[in-house]
This record gives sequence, C-alpha cells and structure tokens, in this order.
Amino acid sequence: MELKIKKNDIYTIGIERLRFKSFLNIIKKYHINEVIDIRFNPNNTEFEDFQKENLRKLLNANNIKYEYSKGFAAHVKSSSISINKGWTNRLFRGYADYMQSPKFIDTINKLIFESKTYTIAIMCNEKMPWNCHRSLIADTLSVRNRPVYNILDKYTPKKHILTKFAKVSGLRIIYPKYKENKIKRKINSDYERMKPKTKIKYNKDLKFTYKRGISDKE
Repeated sequence: MELKIKKNDIYTIGIERLRFKSFLNIIKKYHINEVIDIRFNPNNTEFEDFQKENLRKLLNANNIKYEYSKGFAAHVKSSSISINKGWTNRLFRGYADYMQSPKFIDTINKLIFESKTYTIAIMCNEKMPWNCHRSLIADTLSVRNRPVYNILDKYTPKKHILTKFAKVSGLRIIYPKYKENKIKRKINSDYERMKPKTKIKYNKDLKFTYKRGISDKE
C-alpha cells in the first residue's frame, strides 16, 4: 500500500550503496526539500557526489536545501557514570549521553522549527536506521509528537518505533540497563516483546523480581 504523504513529514535515509541519481529520485518521490546531513565525517564517502560541498551543490541545483548539522554529528565518548548503559554499543551510549545536553536540545528544536517550512530528510551513511545514531534522533522527535519515517527503499517508508528499552519522562529520554528499570504491577507490553524474554516471578509482597536479565545489543 502506498504511504499517504503528508506535508512536513520528517524522514531519515542512509546513503550506503546509493548513487546520487537514485538518492535524488527517492528525495523527490517524497517531496523532500531539505536534507540535513548528520554524518560524523561528511567527506569520507564511497562516491564523490556525497562529499559535503559536492552534495550541497547538487542538491541546491535541484532546489533542495542542504545543511550539515554539527549539532547532530557530535561524536561523544561514553562516560563511566553514563545513565544510558542499556546501550552496550559505546557509540550509541555516548550519543545518548550527549542527547541530555543543551546543544542537542537546541539542535532538535531548530529541526522541529525548520520542519514547519520544509519536508526534511535526516541523512547519514548506514542504510539501516538501527545501525545509525539517527534512530536516537528519531526517538527524541517521537517523544515530541513528531512522527519520523525511515526510508529503506524507494517504495514505502517505515514509521519509526521508539526504542523498546527507552525510558521517557516528559521530553527527556534515557536508556538505562533493563535490570535497573523499576517494574510496575502492570508490565509494559514493550518489555514483554523483548528478546530474550525475561522470566518474572512474584514474591509474597506482590512485587516483581527478575530471574534473569537482558543484554541489549545494537
């Protein structure tokens, strides 16, 4: 079924193995008129067309705005006291730490403001969003009631789903170790769907205790 395109939707896309012509066709298909580049190294690319300044010129020639976002391209080392140890991948854990900073929040707010005027694609290298820090950006947008669609091919984008072990409080999102999350009487359905499934038993005080935990992998 063809996705019904809405004005000012936010998309994500990875350029891995794409040629510029194919990339441009996808961008035009979804009426995207601004590309926000979040690559850590925008000049380290398989094809020269995707080097930062070359890409800017090519997109501008097709009436598409290009912006390289240093605010989203921050490469931060994870702290030993990180509150995001649900991520075993150190890159994702460090990025989740960075997401708590004023600079990241300012960058998110700027993107949301831009999306009122433009239909935006957040662009990075990896084809699959779950292999890329754009999935964490999509989490942040989701908790702000801004749906995000991941373009995996030229057909139908997939709506982003909040990372299952994320913990949300208002607009703040963290990724604690699963065993550190407080379990309430009603088990969150996301936890029930996680693999491997956690076996839970009741004690006499009607509280949940863990029989074994979960190690979340990227």
